[in-house]
Amino acid sequence: MLMHNEEGRRTVKVPTVFYMPHCEVTLYDNLLQANWVDHHLSSLAILGNSFGVYQERWSTSPNFKIPRPNYVLQLQKHVEEHTIDASSFPVQSAFNDMSWHLFPLK
Repeated sequence: MLMHNEEGRRTVKVPTVFYMPHCEVTLYDNLLQANWVDHHLSSLAILGNSFGVYQERWSTSPNFKIPRPNYVLQLQKHVEEHTIDASSFPVQSAFNDMSWHLFPLK
């Protein structure tokens, strides 16, 4: 159990899965920033909101009410994103825009 709120800034040293459905983009950005070193990123697997959708939204209509998610947007070229087919769930809206995000070593 965490003793204080890390605000998503969890550094990993071993392969770790993060289950983050419908989290705010700031949490994803903080997690990526905390693991920006290549060998740390390759230990991450994130099940959460589509980074591709964030990229599309920020390129067409930036949201100035929240800080720009620089790490999410910069990593778009380096992440493997595997979309989850929400149609197989009884409540499709519960898993809309969900994807697996993997960061292979290059």
